[in-house]
Amino acid sequence: MTARRVRSSAPKSDNTYYYSGMLQTIEEFVDHALLAELFARIREAGLDASLPVNSDPAVHRMFVRVGLIPPNSEAPVATKLVEEFIRLLSEDLSRTPAQISLLLRLFSCGMYGVMAEAVCGATPRCSVCQITRKCEYFSKTPLTAAESKLPSFKRFLRGGEDLVSDAELLALIIGGSKPSTACTLIAEALITKFGSLRSLVNSSCSEMTRLEGVTETIAVKIAAACALHRKVAEESRLRKPAVRSGKDFFDLYHHKLRDRKKESFFVVLLDVQNHIMKDEEVSVGSLAEASVYPREVFSTPVREAAYAVAFVHNHPTGDSKPSEPDKTLTKRLVECGTLLGIPVIDHVIIGDGCYTSFFDEGLI
Repeated sequence: MTARRVRSSAPKSDNTYYYSGMLQTIEEFVDHALLAELFARIREAGLDASLPVNSDPAVHRMFVRVGLIPPNSEAPVATKLVEEFIRLLSEDLSRTPAQISLLLRLFSCGMYGVMAEAVCGATPRCSVCQITRKCEYFSKTPLTAAESKLPSFKRFLRGGEDLVSDAELLALIIGGSKPSTACTLIAEALITKFGSLRSLVNSSCSEMTRLEGVTETIAVKIAAACALHRKVAEESRLRKPAVRSGKDFFDLYHHKLRDRKKESFFVVLLDVQNHIMKDEEVSVGSLAEASVYPREVFSTPVREAAYAVAFVHNHPTGDSKPSEPDKTLTKRLVECGTLLGIPVIDHVIIGDGCYTSFFDEGLI
């Protein structure tokens, strides 16, 4: 947090209302004792500083919907407003910034293995939310009958992705501001063929052009839009965030690794404050395993004078449970790190929507 004070977009009483409303909502879907245990663990770990949620796109999206961040705010401005919200609540409620950050993550992401689905996620569940009384998204004037008949281009300008279907959004990419009926039909066929937008995003141009009506031009437009999204996500990920738990590694790497068909093994270089200096992919293996050698793993950390390292790799099966080879390799790498004076703080395995932290599980 910078020394310069940033004016909050809502008074303190409103901030407290949002916090209590989010907490009440979450308590309907989470075992109260489990939530209390999470807060207790944060206190025991001495995590007083905010967890790295201030630049999380999901948190920003939730703040925009509620009205705490003005629409179309640039990322630095939005980040500072989230930081200010966390700081004010920390002062008003005697909660640590880390505890408030945990609540924001649960509400907007449904993470930590505590909630299966976010309340204010990609598709907001307004019917169960306790902060709708002051939520701009919820109170937004619905489309009139005439407005609902507007072209998708006009509806997108009015309210963004919330006022168009997935197929209409894809048709706008294919056909521009005036997508034809053919564009919409192709978009619907693509979503049907691949089963989900996520599968489509991870498909190649050649796979898309196998569908009748999908030309190379159409495939390139879709692939380029998906590539731009990945680059934005990667840019956010490489802003040297601080990591304090296996969950932080999961948040930073699961979008990058979860859909890979082969195991990819990354070494993550950390400075003395646990900020990520850089990461490096040191091995790409078969579906079942990756060949990882200590010399390759530690060459860059030694050259870059890293204070510590962590390892992140994916399981293409979607199950993050470590195998015996995973455990053996980790033990070997920890021993090498000890000899080199570069401690290994964690090894995180990424699955499909899940993760396993060797540190959290007491395996390191």
